[in-house]
Amino acid sequence: MAIKIDFEIHPIVHKRDIRLLEAIDEFGSVTTAAKSIGITYYNAWNTVAALNRKFHKPLVQRSGRGLKTGDAVLTDTGREFLRLVHSIAATIESATSDDIASIENIIHESDVVPHDQI
Repeated sequence: MAIKIDFEIHPIVHKRDIRLLEAIDEFGSVTTAAKSIGITYYNAWNTVAALNRKFHKPLVQRSGRGLKTGDAVLTDTGREFLRLVHSIAATIESATSDDIASIENIIHESDVVPHDQI
């Protein structure tokens, strides 16, 4: 299930942005994080810079030699942001799981006409 959260104050944070933050937190490296989610190193650093500009406090900071090595870590704000995103997603999934299961049952039980035959 994919959920899009549109913040009224801040521009949208995309699913790929969340995945990048998670990977940076896991690997401690933008280079490795970028490879793990299938984006370029350049694109990853641009995404990090854009995310850091979207929030009052940065979500990611360089560590060690940073740009030369790709070393980076989430700030306390970045870790708290991810915790909140995961909490919201878990709450929504828990609250809607019965309804989603019902929709899946309707889809699988009905005589669905293939899209190309409509």
